[in-house]
Amino acid sequence: MAKKRPICLSCNSYCVSWGKTTSGKKRFRCPRCFQTRGYHITKSKTDFFALFRQYVFWGHTYEQVSDQSGYSIQYLSIQFHIFLKQLPPVLPIVPQVSAFLLVKYNIKMYIGIR
Repeated sequence: MAKKRPICLSCNSYCVSWGKTTSGKKRFRCPRCFQTRGYHITKSKTDFFALFRQYVFWGHTYEQVSDQSGYSIQYLSIQFHIFLKQLPPVLPIVPQVSAFLLVKYNIKMYIGIR
């Protein structure tokens, strides 16, 4: 998945890579207005468990999940196998409650008396 180039805040054109700052961060330069800026590109963590739920519960295929998330099918299968190898969570033990079903019959109909 390719990284997106930042957009200039003053003229809305795409910036190009323009070296590094003294702290080591990447610097970008706008080819239209010639302003330089250091952009902090944040990486959002992908919730693979949400993608796994789409695959298991909603019946999405690897291709559909791949198109939605941008990851390759091979990478998704590796991530999903991590969830498949885990043991299922232990369910809490609920004390059993005795329940009775009371049914009232018409005795005359039951015995066969008319």
